Amino acid sequence: NVELLGRASLVNLRPGNCCFGGMAANEDGIKGKVESHRLIHLAPGFYRTLIFQALLVGVSWVFYRFRLRAACERVRHLLGERLSERERISRELHDTLLQGVQGLILLFDGISAQLPQDTLLASRINSAIDRAERLMAEGRDRVRDLQSPMFDLVTAFQELANDLDRHGDTAYEVRPSCQPRDLQLLVCDEVFKIGREAVINAFQHSSARNVLVELDYRRFSLDLTVRDDGKGMNDALLREGRKGHWGVNEMNDRARKLHATFRICSHETSGTEVTLSVPASVAYVSQPSAGEKLLIRLRSVLRGRK
Repeated sequence: NVELLGRASLVNLRPGNCCFGGMAANEDGIKGKVESHRLIHLAPGFYRTLIFQALLVGVSWVFYRFRLRAACERVRHLLGERLSERERISRELHDTLLQGVQGLILLFDGISAQLPQDTLLASRINSAIDRAERLMAEGRDRVRDLQSPMFDLVTAFQELANDLDRHGDTAYEVRPSCQPRDLQLLVCDEVFKIGREAVINAFQHSSARNVLVELDYRRFSLDLTVRDDGKGMNDALLREGRKGHWGVNEMNDRARKLHATFRICSHETSGTEVTLSVPASVAYVSQPSAGEKLLIRLRSVLRGRK
């Protein structure tokens, strides 16, 4: 009996049961008749176990949810600061500028009452008072908009038709795809301003026959689409906008602040489509979960017993 010793190196073996076989051969290459087999079990590495992979997926999901919640809280915080700043500006405008203009109107109205009404000076003063009163009315409307941003997007876009300078046979339609949901106030206001800019551009520059506004309250996003069938924009206009106009850049900036996806698809012969998609965690007013509703109900019952 001759004992032969050998060594073999195997790489990239999968975990599990492996069967190795060996057979001796002489210098002439003649193999023996006896083949040796050995069964070996290879344990998987810790990173290949199901427990580790499930734990890795769970940690990744928790980290993703944490980052998403932190981003949403940051956006809500910024929007809350903007809302507070708007309220402060509206109060200052009302308490200083509008009240001051109202005082001047009353002053000139008193002066006009002391003048003969058939003179040229009295006529000019009365005309200036009328213009000042119109400016006051517009100023009050702007202050009211600052204090209470648009909340119902569908109604806001439908009422936008009253402010459009329509020429020709351009048809304007607002089409909500499903039941509207409650939106964050400033998100609703920003989305409306982006859509209003797109609608105004369509009426002023595209010579379209149809302008359509679609609102889609999806589960994971709020989607806005403004589509027209008129004259589109070339690549230079899409990148830089019209000279002296900041509409496209302003829409991009507003969408960026909302962490939204903004896109303009346009061709010179097939019209323009403006799409905006705001994440649901930013756009919608958060609703309590089933567990939170149950806790609220239990608290109300306990308080009723007390």
